[in-house]
Amino acid sequence: MKLFPNIFFRTVALTTASMSSVVFADASSYFSASYSSRQNDVITVLASTEVEYDNSAYTRFEFSQKLYKDFRLGAVLQMDEEANDLIGYAGHVTNGRWFVSVEQSEFSGALVDDDGLAFAEFEDNRYLDLKFMKKAENPVDEVGAMLSTGVQYLSYQRPAAYEQEGIEYYDTSLENKFLAFVFEIDSVKEKMLSGGIEKNLDWYFYNTTALGLGHLSSDEPLLRDAPGVEGDPDQTSWTGVGIAGEYELGAVYYISMPMFRMAAKAGYRVDLEGPVMFHGGTFDDIDDTIHPDEQLLNHGPNISLSAAF
Repeated sequence: MKLFPNIFFRTVALTTASMSSVVFADASSYFSASYSSRQNDVITVLASTEVEYDNSAYTRFEFSQKLYKDFRLGAVLQMDEEANDLIGYAGHVTNGRWFVSVEQSEFSGALVDDDGLAFAEFEDNRYLDLKFMKKAENPVDEVGAMLSTGVQYLSYQRPAAYEQEGIEYYDTSLENKFLAFVFEIDSVKEKMLSGGIEKNLDWYFYNTTALGLGHLSSDEPLLRDAPGVEGDPDQTSWTGVGIAGEYELGAVYYISMPMFRMAAKAGYRVDLEGPVMFHGGTFDDIDDTIHPDEQLLNHGPNISLSAAF
């Protein structure tokens, strides 16, 4: 009589152990929720002018669903944590190795002086990001399987300050266009979708880097010493090379079960919001010309929880 219970419990134990190691590839659904607290370090080329953004913390939700074979649709929502307002959204389409995304955001804030006093405000400055990416057909290693390359186009408005002939100007909505070659590595998401994970604690690294050509134009230049008064600088457009990027490093804990897997990660993220542009003669002592080249740097902790099934 005791033989049957022993066989039964051993069978259950062996079955459970074997099922815990089973990984079902190509998840049909993917969901991720993240929270980011950011410090905005925007350093203009004019020492007496800085930029402060209103959004210092936000939540981000992403969902994607496989509809047919390798065809997948996804959406992203970005919410301002303080005002609980929608400040950004995106949509993306994946078909096999191909990935296309469109992201739209809006930002508000102010230009401030050395004392932290605002002399100009900007509201709902738009940000548009288009990406067309492709994965390698036959990757030779794990890194190759996580790597995507393609083309990125950015069109956005940002506040900036510059100087010509000893006169300082500012523009709360400098127009920026940027076309670049981009490569991306997202180890966590790729492993979640492909099923190549086991229950363990690991490090992760996320990277998106874009290198390309950009164009800036100041359509509404104003005098820095007389806020609100229109200026008349000699040059109002600039073209040059630039770099943009998003980088995150941290720890991730994976949980893998039949038909379901989860990942919880915590890391530190650094973003170059829009390209950092480099123009010839940026600090030219001969004609006393300073172009509106800024270091747009956002950084802070990021935590997220994702599930695939």
